[in-house]
Amino acid sequence: MTNRASRFVLAAIVLVSVVIGLGCSQKPDVSEEIRLREEYAALEAKRAGATEAYRLQSTSEVIFADGFSNIEFDPPGDFRNHAFRYIGQGAHARLRSHGDKPMFLHIFGWLNRKLMQTRPFVSATIDGQYIGQQMQIGDDGLFWIDAVLSPQMLKHSDWVDLHIVLSSVQFYALEVPALKIGVLLDLVWSEKIP
Repeated sequence: MTNRASRFVLAAIVLVSVVIGLGCSQKPDVSEEIRLREEYAALEAKRAGATEAYRLQSTSEVIFADGFSNIEFDPPGDFRNHAFRYIGQGAHARLRSHGDKPMFLHIFGWLNRKLMQTRPFVSATIDGQYIGQQMQIGDDGLFWIDAVLSPQMLKHSDWVDLHIVLSSVQFYALEVPALKIGVLLDLVWSEKIP
């Protein structure tokens, strides 16, 4: 191989390496694909009559963590039935922050007042900051918390931690039962503020 040919081959290898390196250094934006997949899944859930179950599953916006059971159904056995997640004395979820946009949070559930034999209250915090509570749980046991969260509360991180706490629920650390004190019936995390 001549000196000129070897320089040409070397230049071609360097050029190909640079082009490949530039192409690989950029992460592809998959947010649009994820959004389209979740829209499709929501549409299919609606067609199948399983909208309640879809709203209680983890998504790219909400991740249900410790303190929540898997999705269950009443009556059991059919995903089109009434969907819920059991919660114990405390439950934790991760919520995706939308940067400089305010977000709406809606929590709706039910507490088994007969099991608790008291009138508890439900409170919620985001990253340790109090966002709301319902003090008076009625005889029916239903509770809800609605909050509009400012961008200042959310913009410090891509994800924030939601903690839901039921008062009047205490067990010794070594004797914690599988708590089925309450159920989460709906959780909405949205830029759309009603």
